[in-house]
Amino acid sequence: MKIEVAFERIKEMKDDVKIFHWDKIDKSFIRGGISDGVNKFDIPQMYKTYMKKEIDSYGEFVRYGDAYGSQFLADAFKLYEQIIACKGELPCDNYCKYMTVTSGASSAIFLLFSYLSDKYKDYKVKMLGWQYYLFDHHCKNFSLDYQYIISKNDNRIIPTIDEIYAELGDSKNNIIVLTMPGNPSGEIYNYEEIVEICKLCVANNNILIIDKCQQEILAQCFEYVNIGAAVLEAGAEDIVIFIDSISKTRSIPGGRIGYIFSNSQEMFEYINYYISIIYTCPTRGLESAIGMDIIARCLFYVGYKKEILSKFRYLIILDCGYKVYAEVYEKILSNKEKLEKMLNAFILEIQQNSEQIKKNYEKARSVFQDIPGCKVTNLQGGFNFCVFLSDEKREGEESFISKMNELVDAKLISQCFWGATRGIKGEEGYWCRISIAVKDTVMENYLDRLRSALIEVKNL
Repeated sequence: MKIEVAFERIKEMKDDVKIFHWDKIDKSFIRGGISDGVNKFDIPQMYKTYMKKEIDSYGEFVRYGDAYGSQFLADAFKLYEQIIACKGELPCDNYCKYMTVTSGASSAIFLLFSYLSDKYKDYKVKMLGWQYYLFDHHCKNFSLDYQYIISKNDNRIIPTIDEIYAELGDSKNNIIVLTMPGNPSGEIYNYEEIVEICKLCVANNNILIIDKCQQEILAQCFEYVNIGAAVLEAGAEDIVIFIDSISKTRSIPGGRIGYIFSNSQEMFEYINYYISIIYTCPTRGLESAIGMDIIARCLFYVGYKKEILSKFRYLIILDCGYKVYAEVYEKILSNKEKLEKMLNAFILEIQQNSEQIKKNYEKARSVFQDIPGCKVTNLQGGFNFCVFLSDEKREGEESFISKMNELVDAKLISQCFWGATRGIKGEEGYWCRISIAVKDTVMENYLDRLRSALIEVKNL
């Protein structure tokens, strides 16, 4: 195509798109689809403030971290996990001994399964409830034998404690995978149930992987389960591996920050060696924003304590240098009134987002319960839930999914994909994950599109 023709086409396209009124479209609407599992709320104001402060201090945004990622974030996350697990009663040196920061939880899971396939290739992976894609994919990729443990109760997906005991018994050489809350089921185990699961794993010397990427400590409308404290109570700190992600609870597009920790030095050295080769750690630019986020979480959970602030102040100076501390942190950390005012505004913003998620879920339940053949999973935390869409006409997977895809951008997964042994008796159908960390207008758009598509496909 000649350059003149190309320019003319661009001009035509510009004229065409004017009719869509892009300036009036909610920004969160165009960031992904219904099933993408992405938090589409606005970036928190505190993040914007401290990202700018950090850019001004370093003189650049993209800045390669150490071979293991940001040392400050690794140390800050470690201190945070110990403070929460010990409920502020430091020191807590027997928990979270080794911490590595990664570019999101996905890379942490990849690195972990690479390690497990080398060290525990004869172990069997047993997943409590369905897991959304990633664990299934890595089990296949690294040739690990695996199975799902699904509740026989029609009203739940994750197995009860009795069902876990019945399934596992005294069997050894297992790697148990627990996601809190369940993804995509949205269900959670309470504190006492986590203790029981940990005790069972300790008794049989099984490895327990806990993915807690959607736990929100600042939310009040959903129950927060202190998993770290439960692990300590059960004496399971040496057999548990944790994975977490800031990206899931904070809307920071492109800023993928995850971490993995345990008491295993061998795993720590393996993962860090891998990172130094393939470099799956985040660049800097969000350090100070996440640092203030971590401080907010700690003070919210255990109350304002000078000793906690002193520990974070020490880490900042040690890992970032006094210049960064003086330019970015000192004014706010040395003024209790200003600090509390800023952190309270940030906490309120996160709590309002959580309230919006709960409101979106209730709205979705009311819409889908009126459609025959639709069943909605629970939402006790996080921001994903699933709708079961029955295929009464037995059209088959290809036909049903292709029709839905023509009408709406949603990810449908067939019932048999999950490896569930029970299924839904007498029914065939598909699960659609719906991600609802979105504003009111976007949620209404999601539901209108899905409802219209379902009615058309099912000819209701």
